[in-house]
Amino acid sequence: MTNQDTTQIWDSYAKKLSVYIFKIVNDREKANDISQEVFLKLYQNRHHLENPETVPAWLFKTAHNLAIDHFREQKKTKQFPEIVHKLGPEPQTFRNKDLAACINPFIEKLPEKYREAMILTEVEGLSQKALAKKLNISYSGAKSRVQRGRQLLKNLIIECCIVEHDSYGNIIAYRPRCSCK
Repeated sequence: MTNQDTTQIWDSYAKKLSVYIFKIVNDREKANDISQEVFLKLYQNRHHLENPETVPAWLFKTAHNLAIDHFREQKKTKQFPEIVHKLGPEPQTFRNKDLAACINPFIEKLPEKYREAMILTEVEGLSQKALAKKLNISYSGAKSRVQRGRQLLKNLIIECCIVEHDSYGNIIAYRPRCSCK
């Protein structure tokens, strides 16, 4: 693949890639940085990408991996709660810093066994298998405890706030229902 091919490929996919990355990281600046990183990797690996049919998949896979690396780096630097799970039983990353900062007081209101499970898994990043081992309970018991903790947390937040979601379940807006404490 030549430099000109690389430029043409980038021109064809840059916009779609940028939108894709933004949906993952929810930060324009970071999405632009990651897009530039993808382009740099495309340029550096252009000699290994001989089959034009595989290039789009390679671009999006590289973008996905770099976005995940972004979250891993945040986790290493302990910037909680930069990443918390969606308020419900199915995990999904959420990046609204203002709302994320409000989660701690709600976690503190949970019953002890759920609070412990939420802190160990959601805050400290312990896997559910490791949680089961640490608490000396079954894996399915740990999964149930985390799922129930998420549901209780969701209920506490919904009691206090009006939360709006997009079609993917991402939180896009919130406002207080009352002056909750």
